[in-house]
Amino acid sequence: MKNIKDHLEEKQTKVDGQLQAYAEHICEEYLDELLYRRKGPTETPFLELNDHDDSIYELLFQDPEKKVQTLKEMDQYDGRKQNAIRLRDLFDEVGIPEEDEELADTDLLESFRYFGDSHRRLVRTDEYYDEKVAAFADREEFDTPEKEVRALLNLAHFTLRSLRVSECIFQTDNQELRIEVFQSLNDRGVELSSMDKVRARIVGRFQGESDSDKQIARWENVVQMFGGDADAVEDFLAHYLAATEKSFETVTDARSNMLEAFRLKQIGRRDIKSRLASPGQARDFLEELENYAGRYREIVTADLTDDDTELKKEYREECEAILQRLNKLGFYTAHTGTGQASGSAPAAYQAAWKATEPVTTNSSLKSVQKRDFLLLDPLRATEWPL
Repeated sequence: MKNIKDHLEEKQTKVDGQLQAYAEHICEEYLDELLYRRKGPTETPFLELNDHDDSIYELLFQDPEKKVQTLKEMDQYDGRKQNAIRLRDLFDEVGIPEEDEELADTDLLESFRYFGDSHRRLVRTDEYYDEKVAAFADREEFDTPEKEVRALLNLAHFTLRSLRVSECIFQTDNQELRIEVFQSLNDRGVELSSMDKVRARIVGRFQGESDSDKQIARWENVVQMFGGDADAVEDFLAHYLAATEKSFETVTDARSNMLEAFRLKQIGRRDIKSRLASPGQARDFLEELENYAGRYREIVTADLTDDDTELKKEYREECEAILQRLNKLGFYTAHTGTGQASGSAPAAYQAAWKATEPVTTNSSLKSVQKRDFLLLDPLRATEWPL
């Protein structure tokens, strides 16, 4: 709809009379009415995406001058991290010609911004429909400006009659009923991904709560840490649940039954604890999830590490020895049971986190990178309670 309006506004300047007036009427009274809503003194897109994607989505509706200003004002991002992009390249991604970039500040253009996979998909989608509408209007049979405008008006009419977007506001003081309706709606219709459902249930849990924006922002922060990659977020949640939920024996088990851990009410599999059963439980869960997401990301991607990560021989041999002893002890049984091993996970995790800090040995007074202990310390912490 937005792409049709953009091309119709461009083409209508080449015609006059009643055809031009009618094209302006369709753009202003119908397309604008569907595309935008007024928020205070400004207009914003009628549809709102999650916080993680909304800024880039809104950018697509702005004119080039406003886009430049918006991108320059975005928070800077660590260029060593995944999904970092130079501002100069980001201008190119969103289709701003180099001559419009106001290139006076070279340092600013070489600074980095966050640009996740989901942002890139939004931009590519906008480009796709823009090209399709342009190709439609430029067909050979539409060989005059009048024919082009009429063709775009027909396309607009067809789209207006074929598409309906409804906004339903459900109001009730009964939180249980609100949650039940919310979950029912999101479990029907077009099949949503597991991450879509998890987010929808988090939003549903905090509807009407005074801190809803803060809690939903925590989830958005987690998504941003993984560049908006739903599969990567799901991998993280699967590993997190496999480590914290005794009913899940493997990561695959956690992935297959993940939504059971995000029920809005204590129904379904009662052996699996719902992280969203109450607002208090949901707050604690999101706080913990936000804290662990960054650490998990650093471990699995080795972000910000340019050095050789191969273990020294002495540390590798000790790690292998511990693994052999754990195997002889039947570590699988100890880990999945209710013994002391399950309590070693926090200590092991903290050891892994501290392993990124430098340390000076007393014996040699040489500064060594504690990365050598990244695997060794957790293994020691895991074996000790056994």
